[in-house]
Amino acid sequence: MLNLFIADLHLDTNNPQGIDTFIEFLKIKATKADKLYILGDLFEAWIGDEDLNQNYKIIAEALSDLRKKNTLCYFMHGNRDFLVGQNFSEITGCHILPEEEIIYINGKKVLLTHGDLLCTDDIEYLKFRSEVRNKKWKENFLNKTLKERNIIANKLRESSKDAMQSKSEKIMDVNENTVKEYMMKHSVSIIVHGHTHRPNIHKYLINNQECSRVVLGAWHDDPKYLQWDNSGYKLVSL
Repeated sequence: MLNLFIADLHLDTNNPQGIDTFIEFLKIKATKADKLYILGDLFEAWIGDEDLNQNYKIIAEALSDLRKKNTLCYFMHGNRDFLVGQNFSEITGCHILPEEEIIYINGKKVLLTHGDLLCTDDIEYLKFRSEVRNKKWKENFLNKTLKERNIIANKLRESSKDAMQSKSEKIMDVNENTVKEYMMKHSVSIIVHGHTHRPNIHKYLINNQECSRVVLGAWHDDPKYLQWDNSGYKLVSL
């Protein structure tokens, strides 16, 4: 069985080349897989499922075609596209996962998560995350017009960029103690995540057990996806 894992594509209509690269990946790589897991930030921004019909129709069609070719597709929210909803799921055929999902591959228990919850040193971001993930905030935002939502989303992105410039690399990476806590909490030996844009496979020894943390790459920077088949797993460059 072949499983593929991707994250942090940050697809944007202002970057058609990025969209073309993703669609080519779906047609050439993903159609050979049994399952494709998208672990957040597929889109640079998502202001509501109405935007799917207007700006991202070609992506929706490509994902729908993938499902018709018998590749199961799973989508997890990231910090950029946490407003992806049920309409997206119905149109594309992607199953929406919770922010912490347990799967089993080759007898291994694996935790999937976007990765931002592991960055517990970034207190300012986690506070913001809590605010925008609030049900009332999301309802108020989605009740606005698309034009109003676009204005708000652009302001939030600019604020995020400004904030990142003043933060150290360490703050924006995962907290190693938090990683170990998550592994013990879920009784897993492997975590797969994105968000940090630092593709690598990290090894740990927890309670005398060898554990791994697999970090997926951002496609605009160092594009790497995880390939996991019966022989094992590895990060693969596009």
